[in-house]
Amino acid sequence: MQGNFKPMFLETAFNVQEFTPRAGKITFSQTMELSTPAPGTFVGKPYTSRNIRMLEYGTGFPTSETVLTAVISTQAVCSDAVVPTAATECLFPFQIQGQASSKISHYQHLAGIAEKVWECRGLKAIHVATHSNLRIGIGQRPQCEIKSQLPDGFKFGVRWSENDPSALKAMSFMSQHVSSCLSFKNETRRFANDMKSESCQCVEKCSFAWLTASGFMAVKPSTTQIRNIVLTQQRCMRRMFSAETWQHESGCIKFPKIESSICGGLQSYGDLVNTLEPLYRGGRNLMFHERGSVIDFVSYLPLPSVPGFNASVEGRKALLVVGANGFFRATKFLIDMYSPYWQFDDVFLFEPDDDGMKIPAQFRDTSKFHFVKGFINVGGRNKDDAIIFIQNNFQEKDFVVVMFDVDEGTSGATMEWGFLADLTGQGWKLVDELFIELHMYKPDIGWVHKTHSSQEQFDVLSQLRDKCGFAVHAWP
Repeated sequence: MQGNFKPMFLETAFNVQEFTPRAGKITFSQTMELSTPAPGTFVGKPYTSRNIRMLEYGTGFPTSETVLTAVISTQAVCSDAVVPTAATECLFPFQIQGQASSKISHYQHLAGIAEKVWECRGLKAIHVATHSNLRIGIGQRPQCEIKSQLPDGFKFGVRWSENDPSALKAMSFMSQHVSSCLSFKNETRRFANDMKSESCQCVEKCSFAWLTASGFMAVKPSTTQIRNIVLTQQRCMRRMFSAETWQHESGCIKFPKIESSICGGLQSYGDLVNTLEPLYRGGRNLMFHERGSVIDFVSYLPLPSVPGFNASVEGRKALLVVGANGFFRATKFLIDMYSPYWQFDDVFLFEPDDDGMKIPAQFRDTSKFHFVKGFINVGGRNKDDAIIFIQNNFQEKDFVVVMFDVDEGTSGATMEWGFLADLTGQGWKLVDELFIELHMYKPDIGWVHKTHSSQEQFDVLSQLRDKCGFAVHAWP
């Protein structure tokens, strides 16, 4: 597009039927022609031709001599793409019932409302999530040879006691990996032989050093060593994921979303997000695809770790952990992840239970912690609504990191899709970085959530990065 107004991205090439620059608005119509999807990938009559009327807003539209040219996404749309249903009015506030007799039934009620938000925002794509054509990322060939195994007895959130004889092997394992990791610090090793192989080795050693160090109650290794481990690991990850050493996945988008429906709520960091860790087809992160770890909290490159990011923040630096499940899981690792660059001013932990929520003194010395006990909701527009909490507590000058992982069980609807729809539908841009676990149909890890497919999960996150410039990560 040419002219002094906001650029837009369209999912397909188009024929302009109406073009009216007026009152800061462009109105045009688009006819999208799609081939018939493969049998079994849709329910009911598929969309093969659909007229779409779109409105895009900007500022300072010229009233004459405007030229409209086709601007399309850098990602191609599949010929058998599944078009989302039309948006409808979201009936905010949705009626949130009082807590039911069981935690599970109350969560299912909240998840059902969240799915309504996903649908009314015009993001629902009717498909059979269990169809084999939509199950991706299975059996992907690893690109590193990660051989380390975590010590016996290691569990996220469980502490070892240094005086326990059974922890001696774990302590020795940790010390060896810390030493190996830090040998890559400050370019003491120049990756002279095989850049990819040595980068993989560095990431392996540093990741396992970081994980096992978090298993001990005392600060051993020291807080400074943790920062050095994290900094070294992230430097090696950047090198490992470079275009020269890593085979990046490609493919078309089967679940296209309209840019104006998904590009709100977060700050755009443009091309900078291309230097974050890659998104994997089928979800999860590096350690799942390299060694089968279903849960891993360390395989990420946050914004401050990438070259070109301006780490100066005018306002507060805040971390929101929605679905904390104790301090020594997501919260502790996210604090570590950003520790080479800053300490968070405020850390908010959202969780219905207070088990494992005791904060060690060394963390309380550097950040102010807030435990928000209770069930968060999507669409309730009350004090427990995640969107309302963000809106009421932060400004765009703040740097806000959100981790959202709220689920109950391995089947049924979950809340995070609706939260994502509600967040990206906002007019403000208060969130800077989002770590989100989008539950889907992925039986290879025991998930049988039949509302969304692994293909849809990958496509949505990819478009948030590619179209919107959002720093989003597939957690955990």
